Amino acid sequence: VLAIGANTAEDPVGPPGDSRAFDAVTGKKLWQFHTVPRPGEPGHDTWLNDGWKGRSGTNVWVWWMTVDEKTGTLFMPVGGPSPNYDGSGRPGANLFGNSIVAVDAETGKLKWWFQTIHHDLWDSDLPAPPTLYDAKVGGKTVLALTETGKTGLIREDTHLSSRVAENLYWFGRHMERCNNVCRLTRAALDYMFTNQAEYRGGEWPAIQWLCARFDLVQGDIAYRIRAQDQNQADLPGLEIDTVASDADMEEALLHSISSFDVPGLASQQRQLHQIASHLRERLSLDNWRTLNQMAQRIERAEPHPSPAAALAALDESMTALMGLGGFVTDGMTRDKGWRFLSAGRRIERLQFLCTVLARALATPEDSGLDWLLELSDSIVTYRSRYMSQPDWQRVLDLLVLDESNPRSLMFQMKGLIKYLKKLAGSYGNFGEEALARPMRELRALSPAEDLACGNARLIDLILRINQLGFTLSEQIGVRFFSYTASNAYGARKA
Repeated sequence: VLAIGANTAEDPVGPPGDSRAFDAVTGKKLWQFHTVPRPGEPGHDTWLNDGWKGRSGTNVWVWWMTVDEKTGTLFMPVGGPSPNYDGSGRPGANLFGNSIVAVDAETGKLKWWFQTIHHDLWDSDLPAPPTLYDAKVGGKTVLALTETGKTGLIREDTHLSSRVAENLYWFGRHMERCNNVCRLTRAALDYMFTNQAEYRGGEWPAIQWLCARFDLVQGDIAYRIRAQDQNQADLPGLEIDTVASDADMEEALLHSISSFDVPGLASQQRQLHQIASHLRERLSLDNWRTLNQMAQRIERAEPHPSPAAALAALDESMTALMGLGGFVTDGMTRDKGWRFLSAGRRIERLQFLCTVLARALATPEDSGLDWLLELSDSIVTYRSRYMSQPDWQRVLDLLVLDESNPRSLMFQMKGLIKYLKKLAGSYGNFGEEALARPMRELRALSPAEDLACGNARLIDLILRINQLGFTLSEQIGVRFFSYTASNAYGARKA
């Protein structure tokens, strides 16, 4: 049996939208079902004032139907009557418009129907064939039917393209990069302006090293700073001063705030704005206003800002970035797009925090820790808990193990596993199971023994988690995106 619908115009009067069936071998017509019932047929009384006469439309325009071979039942998704938006000439419910109609596949005899819209005025007809499935009712398995219509409710992002997902992912990462660069630049300038050189501890070389690591300081200054990684005892006669002068640091950091030549504040905010331009339909007017204000401030910034102007610009940028972060937290539905964006944020925050912690743990034990709490946006939490100067055990507990701290390593890893498991249901495995083992290792740490400056076990674990972040990002790119892009503030892979 070959069953077909009808192709009709949108005119109120015209050819009927009846469905027909033919013998697939001989071509003989087997039956014709009147989708607009004639006098004496079921449903005819739903057409008042002779609105049925010459009525067109009311057809299976999608061309696909569904059949249950066991019962020989054909299910037809019938469209709305013509014209679409004027019902004045067809008062009544207008059966079998906007209906699932079940007939005998061989005879066309009506079995039952369900009308989804009575007297449709908004072209809300049925655009797809129904789906049959087994459902549990009262402990028994029964055959059920579902239909995707135009009046359904959508609670999940079912049309997320690879390109949109990629842009959301990198938007999340660049939000965090802007945040990280802003905090690091501010922490370095604030430390330098508030601590005289003779009173600085072992934390100052670490802060300088991080500025060079993230390319806020470049050229010869960065080369000398990063020589901290080398054992200069192995280079007799070639030793260099690995701590840059205040004048050099101030010039480089102020330059990074307004220059697009280095991956500082101006450059990172420009990249964030460029990625946002591909997500116009995903961002609210309030968010666009924030992004545009950030871009305008950078464009109007002085090429060589004063220290006061630079710190003010950093404060303004941090406020704007916190607003964007609030949008992600409170303004986005928890759909696939949000999970890609959030995964990008978590990976970026994880890698930055690992880099900062690994370098901090290499400083002398008596180094100050306020800068570390400021850089990780956890100073307020620490002070609300402890009425004492920061010490290594408490700071590391807060930044590494505290699952309630949104800036801790454990918090990032738990979130990543959660988001990627959700996405795996739609796109397949992303490699999130690789995070499970280091999470177990983190939980196995002894606060008394391992949360200490220079602890080899902790440093090794943090370095491995950092590398895992790079690997995981690469797997996400290969698994879903069309290509992978540069990850860090320089040439490292995603």
